[in-house]
Parts: sequence; structure tokens; C-alpha cells
Amino acid sequence: MKIEIGKDFPQYFKPSYPEEFELFSHFETTAGIPTVLFAITTWKENGKPNVCFHSWSCFHGDKTAFFAVMTAMVIGQVQHISVDEKYAQGYKQRYGKEGFMMLIPAPQDLVTGEPNQSAIATVNIEKYD
Repeated sequence: MKIEIGKDFPQYFKPSYPEEFELFSHFETTAGIPTVLFAITTWKENGKPNVCFHSWSCFHGDKTAFFAVMTAMVIGQVQHISVDEKYAQGYKQRYGKEGFMMLIPAPQDLVTGEPNQSAIATVNIEKYD
């Protein structure tokens, strides 16, 4: 049996927290598409460093610039990337269990409407092209 969810909010969906579906589309939990977790660093006005763990974004660029696209807005041009040397070559470290982490948004149970917990995942490469 195929379950289809349209643009109208399924009334049987139960939120994980108050106002979840006023803040976010029900497609967020219907799809549950993993996204990469990453850290954004800045300097505060007082000169102290600041770091924020973030998701729901993508990175895109061409030969002229590389940008962080966050929640459908181009936020800023990437200025610097720092990578520990052990992650600098090949796939094993960078994409293995100790490499990139992904956020899996709490997938809604599409039959009962019950919410599930979000999860953290790692990449497991199955084959190379």
C-alpha cells in the first residue's frame, strides 16, 4: 500500500513539541531527509570566538566563490576551511564512522502520525563510481 502525503497538513500527525507544525512544514518530518552537521565559527563583538553547530543547509559554489546556503538564503561566502590532517586524504576518515555526521530529522510515523526522535548518523560508502 502506498501512503501519500499532500500539501494539506495530515490532521492525525502529532507534534514532538508545541507549535512544531506552525514553525515547520509537515514535509520536514514526512521526508526525514538527512543533512550534514557542521560548525560555523565567528568572532563575537567582544573579540571572543564563537561556534555554532548547524544543519539544514548546503554548500555550493563555482570557481569564483563557495557559499553557505542556509534555510534558502545565501548567508555568506566561505572564507576558510580547517581540516585535521588525518581527514585530509581519501574516504575512510572523512566519510567513515569518525567523519562527517548527519542529522536525521525526526521522521513521522506515516501510519499512526506518532513522532519519532531525531538521530545522528554517519556515512557508510557502499560503492564508488
